[in-house]
Amino acid sequence: MATQRGVGKYFVNGVHGTVAIAGAVTLAAADSKAQSVELDRQFDVAQIRDGKGAFVAAVAGEVTDTLKVRMIPIDSSVSSTLTQAKTNIKLPERLGKVTLAGFGNTNIDGDWHFTGGSISIQQGQPVEINMDLIRPNSAYQTDPADFD
Repeated sequence: MATQRGVGKYFVNGVHGTVAIAGAVTLAAADSKAQSVELDRQFDVAQIRDGKGAFVAAVAGEVTDTLKVRMIPIDSSVSSTLTQAKTNIKLPERLGKVTLAGFGNTNIDGDWHFTGGSISIQQGQPVEINMDLIRPNSAYQTDPADFD
């Protein structure tokens, strides 16, 4: 049987784009491989009815986008080590900034805020980080400090 050889870095297949965490907890964009991104756009709708109960109009409230991100933490350094990869298994701080880039879609690319998530460690599988993110669409609400 022939001996197999390879050159270059090992990599994890993923979707095209990067995820970076900023703030008290940090993770460089190069140290994660996005596996999936799911966007959900919600807004309140008030129905207006006449005195007989007939639907006559609707008023839509402010749009709120939520995003579910699934990614695998890695160590992107040239001398990649298991120890360093393990230090990249982390979740952002509450409402911490998470930046998505390179997805090529303005609905996804940009700054988001962490609202919850989980870390999954299973035998025989790569570690996964799952994050729930939120981004109000109002121009004046781009940072948690602006929410008040």
